[in-house]
Amino acid sequence: MIAPQQHVIVSILHRQRHRLTYARPRMQTPNDTISFRLPAEFLKLLDERAVNDGEKSVNTCARKLVVRALTDTERTELREEVTKLQEDFTKMRGDLATLGAYLLVKVAKEQPQEAEAWVREHLAP
Repeated sequence: MIAPQQHVIVSILHRQRHRLTYARPRMQTPNDTISFRLPAEFLKLLDERAVNDGEKSVNTCARKLVVRALTDTERTELREEVTKLQEDFTKMRGDLATLGAYLLVKVAKEQPQEAEAWVREHLAP
């Protein structure tokens, strides 16, 4: 006969073995299948892209596009640089507008209100 403590240990071991045997988590393999639906207009674009790129099928084209999008850091960096340039350009236009108003008032002897109106019309960002 099994002592009560040993019975509990045997029961726990049995449950653990059962979990390991029957409740294993699904292991992902490198080639798991992924599927998704595309609206008709995007499917048409994907089909055109596959033909233009000489792909065998839209599936291979879609796979390459997804991989490229996930691994392409250059586009993200380029977008960030373009955004920074746009911000710099907007600031420079504001600085130019301020300088233009100053020159109109000091050098051209325009009234400040007229100078500001001209700057808003022609130089303001």
